[in-house]
Amino acid sequence: MEGRYADLGTGSRDLGAVAASLRGLPAVPLPGLPVPDLAERFAGHLDPAESASLKGRCLLHTDLNPHNILIDGRTAAAWFLDWAMPAVGPPWVDPAYVAVRLMECGQPAGDALAWLSGFTSWRDADPLAVKAFVDGTCREWTARIGERDAASSNERYRALLSGV
Repeated sequence: MEGRYADLGTGSRDLGAVAASLRGLPAVPLPGLPVPDLAERFAGHLDPAESASLKGRCLLHTDLNPHNILIDGRTAAAWFLDWAMPAVGPPWVDPAYVAVRLMECGQPAGDALAWLSGFTSWRDADPLAVKAFVDGTCREWTARIGERDAASSNERYRALLSGV
């Protein structure tokens, strides 16, 4: 297949294709292999109630950066590559991860959140589950690389809290 990596920057024409593929992801059946629950990724960074709020039945990619999204050169459809970090969880998680990637690629938080609001799963997300996701991500990232180095990434994740 001929294609190119997705452009997630401001004014990108790829965002519709990415959104369409994300909307289809909850229908993908879980593979016959063990896939960890999303909450397991945040072990030690969430309390039991926070972990329970991240339960779900959807296959998640969890690493949809521009180099893991291929735009088909013939159809302009988005294909998700490199499933090295799959998880099972709520259907709004991958769109939320992509919204953070949009911010990393220069989109203002308001624009990324406006794009994210196009997902019914996000609009229906439990605010306490979103907070658990953001808090777990920020705690895990801070523990991994330190508070100063994690600050800008954590700020983008915390922007998600204004969208629920």
